[in-house]
Amino acid sequence: MADVSIEAVSAVVGKVYEAAYDQGRWLDAVNGLRDLFGGSRSCIVRISPQTFDAVATDFDPEFTSPKGIEALLRDPLAAASAALPLGEVSRWPLTEEVAAFRRRELWQDWLRPRDMYHGLVSNLLSSNDSHWMLSIDRGPGQEAFGAEDIDLLRKIVPHMRRAGQIGQQLEKTSALASAFSHLPFGVFLINGHQQIAQMNGAAEAMLSRPDSPLRLRDGTIAAASAEDTQELERLVADACSLHDGVIPGVGGTLLVPSDRRQSDLARLVLSVAPFVDARAYGLASERCAGVMVTE
Repeated sequence: MADVSIEAVSAVVGKVYEAAYDQGRWLDAVNGLRDLFGGSRSCIVRISPQTFDAVATDFDPEFTSPKGIEALLRDPLAAASAALPLGEVSRWPLTEEVAAFRRRELWQDWLRPRDMYHGLVSNLLSSNDSHWMLSIDRGPGQEAFGAEDIDLLRKIVPHMRRAGQIGQQLEKTSALASAFSHLPFGVFLINGHQQIAQMNGAAEAMLSRPDSPLRLRDGTIAAASAEDTQELERLVADACSLHDGVIPGVGGTLLVPSDRRQSDLARLVLSVAPFVDARAYGLASERCAGVMVTE
């Protein structure tokens, strides 16, 4: 690795944080990382069982086409990349049997023609069935990445992860503020892990009422009864899911508490529906459920 100045590293980290506040600037950050590490190309990819999207230094629609997605997802490399611990930096290819890997379709038809001979990878974010991975690659005529390269990327990756979190949070806040903040009824955005991503003022007031049948437990929303909580979890999971790989779930409606005779709590109607969550790293993010609550 050639000497890298503090100024050059600072400039790239600056681009990363600029992208946190403007999703359209992630391409600038990705280009900066490629140049800083002397790579042939660099990208941030989002991989899920159905999709493969990328912000990449090279515009390459063929690589993210259905044919390219299928080639990636049927190769063991996809599962190996998903299993990497968040924030760790690893050399690529992710296999000890490099010779066998270079005989497979993914390498022969897709990676080798793109000068993705060896590189560095790091998982930046994982959410539901998706993970976002940073990849910096070098071609066959370049030296493989060494210990100094790995050490430098380990210093940069925490900034990448933090910038992604900031970007997601800003978009969630903006979406909720513009669409739901002034509504007279409660609105929660809940991810596939049942965690509250955002809520408006009416929802906060609803949770604070002594007679409310809804409670906040460790960042998740729960009903007064176990049966109602399980049904709410089922509706949220359905709204956050894909049906047949394409069509989002539909959610549904729930009355809480479901049995008025067993409770003197206020009775609420919960309407659960799919809600597209904020992007991360300029790429489409996980789905959330929007839960609208009225008395």
